[in-house]
Amino acid sequence: NNRIQKFTSNGTFLTKWGARGSGDGQFSYPSGIAVDSAGNVYVTDVSNNQIQKFTSNGTFLTKWGTDGSEDGQFYHPVGIAADNAGNVYVTDVNNYRVQKFTSNGTFLTKWGTDGSEDGQFDLPFGVAVDNTGSVYVADYGNNRVQKFTSDGTHVTTWGTNGSGQSYGPHGIAVDSAGNVYVTDYVSEHESFVQKFANQNVSPVKLVPGGIGIPTSTNHNGKYDDVNGNDALDFNDVVLYFNQMDWIADNEPVASFDFNGNGKIDINDVVLLFNTL
Repeated sequence: NNRIQKFTSNGTFLTKWGARGSGDGQFSYPSGIAVDSAGNVYVTDVSNNQIQKFTSNGTFLTKWGTDGSEDGQFYHPVGIAADNAGNVYVTDVNNYRVQKFTSNGTFLTKWGTDGSEDGQFDLPFGVAVDNTGSVYVADYGNNRVQKFTSDGTHVTTWGTNGSGQSYGPHGIAVDSAGNVYVTDYVSEHESFVQKFANQNVSPVKLVPGGIGIPTSTNHNGKYDDVNGNDALDFNDVVLYFNQMDWIADNEPVASFDFNGNGKIDINDVVLLFNTL
């Protein structure tokens, strides 16, 4: 339908905008969509080889991109994501790369070429950014997910073609705990979503006073076994309370931020205690 529709979180229709065309606010196969912290909406306009930016109610703000392979040009932009600083990441599918821009479309950097080595792509589709600024790319043709720093340095790769791995990763998203969700296309008769554990760049460390490396007892990316004895008990609550400042300074905060407010505080202690 070449349009954007906006709904409440329960699916009540709110508004829509767009029509087929190449003018401002028009689309030819809109594919990826992202919203920044200010509520601005970014859309990958695939066949027009451009990005369009709107207010949350659909008022056109700006656009950038033309057909080509130079910096700021596209050959079918599909996936898009915005980080906490307002930077925008776009998967430029048939140029086999990711491009990074400011919120107004100024080119910042790019990475990727055609291939199967680390940092290379075969049809990069989905892209997502976590709350630490790490960038995840669904590398469709290589049946894998790749993770990068915000400037494109390769961090890790996972997935191969096969059951329990990936057949055709397409869409990708990261939750506040750092868990990664991937839509995996097998065929028109078989598709599914896979969830992967937190892929933080900085691994957890031994908390002073603990006996081992902390673990997540329910595998949700939250390291509630603070003292590393492979069980959640009252000793974890005591150690967490005594070492809150150290945890905030030395651990990946998202892994120990049990209430999801972006910091380590007494409310996390209470929540941890209440889970016993």
